[in-house]
Amino acid sequence: MLLDVVRTGICAYVRRERRLPMSGEVLVQEGQEVQPGDLVAEAHLPGELYLVDLSHALDIDWVDVHHCLVRQPGERLLEDDVIAQDGGAFPRVVRTPVAGRFAALHQGWL
Repeated sequence: MLLDVVRTGICAYVRRERRLPMSGEVLVQEGQEVQPGDLVAEAHLPGELYLVDLSHALDIDWVDVHHCLVRQPGERLLEDDVIAQDGGAFPRVVRTPVAGRFAALHQGWL
């Protein structure tokens, strides 16, 4: 018969390097103790972000949204450009609310 053995220590120090994906400001000093929920840095996002719920607008599961895309991430968009549409006799079309750039698609949200 085999038994699992678990060993625990009283103290543990965790060092983790984290980088901001864009320019921003670090709010803590090197060596400063922080808690898991502490804010250590913040990034400054350029411009406003607009979220579009493509899965809801097309009435499909978010897993299938990428099949309906007409435009791809990274493309520049003008106002009222078609970004996604489903097939069928009466296709549903989703247009951009404002001019900008298609930043990313995540779980059905553009």
